[in-house]
Amino acid sequence: MIPMEFSPYYIYVIAGIVLVLMLIYTFFMRRRGQGMIDDFASQNPDAATLYTSAGSSVATTLKSSVALDDIIQVEGIDGVTALQPGPAGRAVYTAKMDGSMLVVPGEHTLSVSASHSRPGVVYKTVSTVYGPIDLRVRLEPYKSYHLTFDRTTQQFGIQER
Repeated sequence: MIPMEFSPYYIYVIAGIVLVLMLIYTFFMRRRGQGMIDDFASQNPDAATLYTSAGSSVATTLKSSVALDDIIQVEGIDGVTALQPGPAGRAVYTAKMDGSMLVVPGEHTLSVSASHSRPGVVYKTVSTVYGPIDLRVRLEPYKSYHLTFDRTTQQFGIQER
């Protein structure tokens, strides 16, 4: 038996193959997600838009690490925790990554939570989580809403955009 020599180039080849496979997987999953959003929008053309942040989730995360802002999350709608069109078909996140979701108009119970981070003395940051709480809202067709959180009163609210 002839011993095989290990070449350092094998690591680069394997890493390249894994990277290409990850990019292909990401591309197809994004297309699948966009198809679900398009289907939901075509089935519910009068859907309301609910925004949970001012910018993209990536930008919000980066901004929160610098400015330490509040992060608001919708954990469920009408008792359905998965925010994908399923048996209830209540909401779906948009693919624009702008912190928005499409919601069927009408009265809904949103399960929401907020977290706030601030600089700490002993630790690098100290985070406080508020919720989850149930928020009863009425959404009108074709309108956009912004979900807000007031830290002083510890109250969630919704405003028309």
